[in-house]
Amino acid sequence: MFSKASILLLGMISEGDKGAYEITKMLEQMRIRWWFNIGDSTVYAAIKNLNKKGYILGRLDKQGNMPERTIYTITAEGMVALKEAIIRIVGEMDFDTTIVSIAVNYLDIFTQEERKNLLDQRITILAQYIQGIEAQLHNMHENETKSLAIVNLERMKEIVEIEYRSTKQILMSMGK
Repeated sequence: MFSKASILLLGMISEGDKGAYEITKMLEQMRIRWWFNIGDSTVYAAIKNLNKKGYILGRLDKQGNMPERTIYTITAEGMVALKEAIIRIVGEMDFDTTIVSIAVNYLDIFTQEERKNLLDQRITILAQYIQGIEAQLHNMHENETKSLAIVNLERMKEIVEIEYRSTKQILMSMGK
């Protein structure tokens, strides 16, 4: 199982070969730190770990008078691992929606049909979650559960409903 940072970095490298410094600059431009706390040291540590496990491969690159730098490429094993991670993430509900946002950014590694199937599966899972929460809310109202617990569960339902609607929007945008 990968960390958020590892999935993000594998996804970025899957889009094209990159160096660690280039990745940190891209993260700054993307303003990732606004929604996901990832520092430069985390980037370098995750890259080192991914390289050690064989998910990415580093090669030295020298351009002109610039110092040598290591450029990373995703390996076949890394691509398989990234796909498996995204399938797992999209196929389950997690109230930490950052990981889903990361996974959705890299759905392009799948075919159109695979993306559609993954998102359809997610919609089904989210709909089941909503039904389960509604049933739980019904029981809580009948049992006169304290209002704070009910309000909190209603908040959780709203999060799942937002995930449901946004997944439908992503699916509809793929048809364009």
